Amino acid sequence: MILIKQGKKPLAQAGHFKLSFYEEDLKLLQKNYKATLVDIKGLNKHFYKECDRCLKAYNIFIEGINKHLYE
Repeated sequence: MILIKQGKKPLAQAGHFKLSFYEEDLKLLQKNYKATLVDIKGLNKHFYKECDRCLKAYNIFIEGINKHLYE
């Protein structure tokens, strides 16, 4: 199971990933997301490099970030 923290509450659903980022993190992620989601919150590299299910979740996450930034 993948967990990202929103405050002290762990999140595991791909649709909720964007909730764990503050506005400044969103801007940093937009600038660097191709290489470095891991660097922003210290997530395991496995999250988007080694696990097909995680990669799909990561892609959903990026779509959510882009929608948030460009609406």
